[in-house]
Amino acid sequence: MFLTDENNAIVRFINDKLDNFAVIDKLVTIREIAFKDEKVLQKIELQDVVTIKESAFEDCENLVVLIAVREEAKNSNLIIQHNAFKNCYELRDIVLLGYDKITIEAGAFSGCNKLRNLVIDKADLDIRTDVFSDTDKEKFRIFYKSADNIQENLQRFCRENDITCKKYSDIKKLQQGQSDV
Repeated sequence: MFLTDENNAIVRFINDKLDNFAVIDKLVTIREIAFKDEKVLQKIELQDVVTIKESAFEDCENLVVLIAVREEAKNSNLIIQHNAFKNCYELRDIVLLGYDKITIEAGAFSGCNKLRNLVIDKADLDIRTDVFSDTDKEKFRIFYKSADNIQENLQRFCRENDITCKKYSDIKKLQQGQSDV
């Protein structure tokens, strides 16, 4: 169950059914601490969310997969604020598709030391300092499918932060462990 405000933003998630999977559809904002300390949730799928506020998922220690997909063309930017996923110790995979621009603020994924994959498609990625500071850089990869100018920015970020970047052409092949280099 979700508690929302007058702007239809999620204020608090109440896992009354003890589900380990949640789909959030057509809610544009997830407010501060909305999912904080949620212990059962393992996978979250966000559809058309454009802002994940500070500490929204902080201490969701069993969250493994985050998927955010933007299907509406209007305002196709995503902002993940500071500490949004702090101490999500089991978080391994982040998939962000359909956005034109993605901004990930400093510390958004601090404490996520098991993070392995970030998958984006066409987005211009603005990643701030220390976003993946606790991530094992030898095991973490960013997969992208985007225009040349965006690839250059992303590849520069990856070089500067010792992160492996790989291009993919088909998300289904990527899910099967195949990628283009």
